[in-house]
Amino acid sequence: MRCFLFILIVLLNFSMSGQDTTISWLSFEETALKFQEKQKPIMIFMYAEDDTISEKMIKETFSKNEVVNYLNILYYPIKLNVYSNDTITFFNNTKFYKLPDEKYHSLVNFLTGDSVTSPLMVIFNKQAEGRVFYGFKNRDSIFATLIYYSEEIYKSTTYEDWEEIYFKAYPPGQQQIMTRLIIRWQTIDEMKTEFEQKPKKILIDLYDNYSVASTVMKTQTYNKKEIAEYLNKNFYRVSVELRSTQEFEFLGVTYKNSGPPYNYHQFVYSVLQGNFKFPAFIILDEEMNLLDRIQVFLTPQAIDPILHFYGDNYYKTQNYEEFLKNYKK
Repeated sequence: MRCFLFILIVLLNFSMSGQDTTISWLSFEETALKFQEKQKPIMIFMYAEDDTISEKMIKETFSKNEVVNYLNILYYPIKLNVYSNDTITFFNNTKFYKLPDEKYHSLVNFLTGDSVTSPLMVIFNKQAEGRVFYGFKNRDSIFATLIYYSEEIYKSTTYEDWEEIYFKAYPPGQQQIMTRLIIRWQTIDEMKTEFEQKPKKILIDLYDNYSVASTVMKTQTYNKKEIAEYLNKNFYRVSVELRSTQEFEFLGVTYKNSGPPYNYHQFVYSVLQGNFKFPAFIILDEEMNLLDRIQVFLTPQAIDPILHFYGDNYYKTQNYEEFLKNYKK
C-alpha cells in the first residue's frame, strides 16, 4: 500500500513580530460589552496570590508568546484573584462581593460550585456555556483546552474525547511530529480519471491548514486503520485545502484560487456556500450528487457510522437515526 509522510506543524503560530507580549486582561464589564458586539470564548483565570502553582502558571504559561497571542486574538481573557475584595458585575448584571464570613469571593464560589482550588480556569463558549478546568496547565496542555473552544469542537465532541485524540496528534513536549498516512488522498483530476473507469462514492475533505482540528482529523480520524481501509476501498478520497493554488474543472465549472486579498479556493467557497467552518467534508454518490455536507470535528468512532450509512447504501432505505439504532461498530 502506497503511503505518504505528512508533516504536522504544531498549532497556529501567532508569535510574529508586532504581536503582543503580554495578555490583555479584561474586566468582566469590558468583556460583557465586547461579547455583545462579537461572540468569542471567554477564559477566566482564577488564582491565589499566596499560591506557588498559580504564580508558576502566570510566569511560565501565560508568558509564552504563542499563548499570549492566541488568547488576545481568539479569546476574551479575564484574571480573577479568588480573594478579591472588588465588587464585580457579572455577565447577567448580577453583582458579586467578598462576603465577610467567606474565604473566597462570592463570584468564585458561584462559578465553581464552592469547589475552589487554585489555579483554575472557567471557560465560556460562544453560546455562554461554561466549564471549570482545575489545576496547573503548561503550554502544551492549555492549548488542548483553548483550541477545543476557539474552533468549536465542543459542538460535536466531548472534551475528554478531544483531549485524548489531540495528544495523540501533539504529544506533550513535541512541537512537530511526522505521521504515516494510511489513507490514499487524491486530487480532483486523479479522482475524475478513476471515476470514469469505475464510478463509486466520493468523499471530499475540505480543510484549512490553520485549523488544528482539521489537522487532527486528518492524521487521527481519517488515518485510523479501520477508517482509512474502509475509505480506500469504498470511496474516492479527495482533499482540497482552503488556500490551494491548484486550478481544476469539476462538473463543468472551472475553479481556482480567488487571489488577493483573501486567497481562498473558489471550489471550497462554492461547496461550503461561503461558510468557512472547518473541519468539513462532503459525500457524493456514484452520479456525483451531493449526499451530505458535514462541518464539525469527528472522532473515528463518530465518523464510522456516517461512512457506513452512505458507503453501504443504508441511506437509500432508512434515515440516519433509524440506522444508528441497529448499527454495530
